[in-house]
Amino acid sequence: MYKKFQYGFLWSAVGQYGTIISLIVINMFLSRLLSPQEYGQVAMITVFITFFQLMTEAGLGPAIIQQKDLKQKDYASLFNISLIFSISLALLFGIFGFAISYFYEDVSYINFSWLLSIAVLFNGMQIVPNAIMLKEQLFKIVNLIKLAVTIISGIVGVFLAFRGFGVYTLIINSMLNASLNFILIMKFSKLKLSKSFDPRPLRKVWNFSKNQFGFNFINYFSRNSDNLLIGKFMSSDALGNYNKSYQLLMYPVTIFGGVITPVLQPILSNYQNDITLIKEVYYKLIKILAFITIPFSVFLMSSAKQIILVMFGDQWQNAICSFSILSATVWIQVISSTAGAIFQARNKTKDLFLTGTLSAIILVTSIVIGVKLGSIETVSICLSLAFFWNFIQSYWFLTHRVLKSDLLEFFKLFITPICSGILMMLGFWFYGHFLDAFFPSMFINLCVRVALFAVVFILIALLFGEYKSLLKLLMKDERKI
Repeated sequence: MYKKFQYGFLWSAVGQYGTIISLIVINMFLSRLLSPQEYGQVAMITVFITFFQLMTEAGLGPAIIQQKDLKQKDYASLFNISLIFSISLALLFGIFGFAISYFYEDVSYINFSWLLSIAVLFNGMQIVPNAIMLKEQLFKIVNLIKLAVTIISGIVGVFLAFRGFGVYTLIINSMLNASLNFILIMKFSKLKLSKSFDPRPLRKVWNFSKNQFGFNFINYFSRNSDNLLIGKFMSSDALGNYNKSYQLLMYPVTIFGGVITPVLQPILSNYQNDITLIKEVYYKLIKILAFITIPFSVFLMSSAKQIILVMFGDQWQNAICSFSILSATVWIQVISSTAGAIFQARNKTKDLFLTGTLSAIILVTSIVIGVKLGSIETVSICLSLAFFWNFIQSYWFLTHRVLKSDLLEFFKLFITPICSGILMMLGFWFYGHFLDAFFPSMFINLCVRVALFAVVFILIALLFGEYKSLLKLLMKDERKI
């Protein structure tokens, strides 16, 4: 099992890190060629396209991975069902553009929705073949496809932005990304198509899928209501700045959690009844993640100004404060992003749905309060507080009802990581008060801050002996697990 984890983490890291680096470089160009208002326009409609993509997925992907007795003919039937569903929802999304244009009082959203319906279609069609590849643990191919598609669509996007396509740059980018991803995944999944339309395979995955879909449905509203409400009650410019800060926040979440999460369920689902093994592996993983991400959150909070201005330019000044506030939750979002895979691996999607519902209520309430208070900064503060509370309640469910443990045992994993975060905070406090003025150039200042983070983190790892855990993650003999 450990050998599979090493293989999965390796190629997941190649795909995720390569994709993140590509996206950062692409966004550095696009953020200087496109305005916050144009980003805000796309963010407004992205709220709705995400919902339709959620509907097409319907929890089917994780359900296929979890169900071990599906045959090739079952996959073909499931693909045909998802194809019809995807076509129907893509057409519905195009028509829904009239409602979006009325909601935002802008007729341009009618054209946007018809174009983006193509992305809805192809994203829906790739669900079954992508799940097959993950189930067969073809992590190398899946991640190389993702990386190649990101680079190709990004290059096209930058070219279009230089040619003055404006907001359509981001829309065409989404369409190209979805279509290329489907074509390549379909080719390498070796899914055998047929005219079969047998509903029996759907019944096999339904119990798992319905709870997973319920969680995704609830999670959608909690994760997108901020964009929806800011876009409606503030402005596209405010939404552009908020969305940019949140988008940047998601990079480290993807860098850490995005490498681990896609690998956990496909491997641990083979041991779904061995609670002790799953708990042992997962707790070791959490301790390492916390040790890395808590100090990293401190770095992001302390360097928000330099990061935003160097990466995106002076026109994004209004995103700095929001990014700094939200950065305090990076470690929470990274760790929380792995929890769903454990619920899935233990076949506990009913509990996942329940905790997701509670989280959604708290998040949406906090966002409404933040919007009422009137700025993207107040939204960020309220949202951050909600993330802290949801972290506690969701891990109560995970520890008590899934891993047969308790919160006290879980929180003991964070003693050393919190101490490391405090030491990192002291390091950046000293730098900010005594050395920051010596580096007026934003780029040089950011480089120095990155070097400071690296040096302090290495010293902390040596001080607490955590470097041994980090090395074992890569070097440990699989026979010891």
